[in-house]
Amino acid sequence: DFHSNRERVITFDKTMNWEINDWLNLANENEFDINNDNKLFYLTHDGISICLSQNGRLGMVSLR
Repeated sequence: DFHSNRERVITFDKTMNWEINDWLNLANENEFDINNDNKLFYLTHDGISICLSQNGRLGMVSLR
Protein backbone atom coordinates (compact mmCIF):
# COMPACT_ATOMS: atom_id res chain seq x y z
CA ASP A 1 0.00 0.00 0.00
CA PHE A 2 1.10 3.60 -0.55
CA HIS A 3 1.27 4.44 3.16
CA SER A 4 3.72 1.62 4.02
CA ASN A 5 1.35 0.25 6.64
CA ARG A 6 1.65 -3.32 5.40
CA GLU A 7 4.67 -5.57 5.88
CA ARG A 8 6.28 -6.71 2.63
CA VAL A 9 6.14 -10.41 1.82
CA ILE A 10 9.17 -10.52 -0.47
CA THR A 11 12.08 -8.11 -0.75
CA PHE A 12 14.54 -8.87 -3.51
CA ASP A 13 17.66 -7.97 -1.54
CA LYS A 14 16.88 -10.78 0.92
CA THR A 15 16.14 -13.36 -1.78
CA MET A 16 19.19 -12.96 -4.02
CA ASN A 17 21.02 -15.91 -2.44
CA TRP A 18 17.99 -18.11 -1.83
CA GLU A 19 17.94 -21.72 -2.96
CA ILE A 20 14.86 -23.59 -4.16
CA ASN A 21 13.96 -24.83 -0.66
CA ASP A 22 13.84 -21.24 0.62
CA TRP A 23 11.36 -20.34 -2.13
CA LEU A 24 9.27 -23.46 -1.54
CA ASN A 25 9.10 -22.69 2.18
CA LEU A 26 7.90 -19.15 1.40
CA ALA A 27 5.33 -20.54 -1.04
CA ASN A 28 3.99 -23.07 1.45
CA GLU A 29 3.81 -20.52 4.28
CA ASN A 30 1.80 -18.14 2.08
CA GLU A 31 -0.39 -20.75 0.34
CA PHE A 32 1.07 -20.28 -3.15
CA ASP A 33 0.28 -22.83 -5.85
CA ILE A 34 3.48 -24.66 -6.82
CA ASN A 35 3.99 -26.13 -10.30
CA ASN A 36 7.16 -27.90 -11.41
CA ASP A 37 7.58 -28.79 -15.09
CA ASN A 38 11.04 -30.41 -14.55
CA LYS A 39 12.75 -27.31 -15.94
CA LEU A 40 11.18 -24.46 -13.99
CA PHE A 41 9.18 -23.90 -10.81
CA TYR A 42 6.15 -21.61 -10.95
CA LEU A 43 4.79 -20.14 -7.73
CA THR A 44 1.44 -18.35 -8.11
CA HIS A 45 -0.99 -16.69 -5.73
CA ASP A 46 -3.54 -13.85 -6.03
CA GLY A 47 -2.00 -11.87 -8.86
CA ILE A 48 1.64 -12.82 -8.24
CA SER A 49 3.60 -15.26 -10.41
CA ILE A 50 7.20 -16.18 -9.66
CA CYS A 51 9.28 -18.28 -12.05
CA LEU A 52 12.38 -20.05 -10.70
CA SER A 53 15.05 -22.35 -12.05
CA GLN A 54 15.47 -25.79 -10.48
CA ASN A 55 18.24 -24.44 -8.22
CA GLY A 56 16.14 -21.45 -7.10
CA ARG A 57 17.43 -18.64 -9.28
CA LEU A 58 14.78 -16.01 -9.81
CA GLY A 59 13.80 -15.78 -13.47
CA MET A 60 10.67 -13.64 -13.46
CA VAL A 61 8.15 -11.95 -11.20
CA SER A 62 4.79 -10.93 -12.64
CA LEU A 63 2.19 -8.82 -10.85
CA ARG A 64 -1.31 -8.88 -12.32
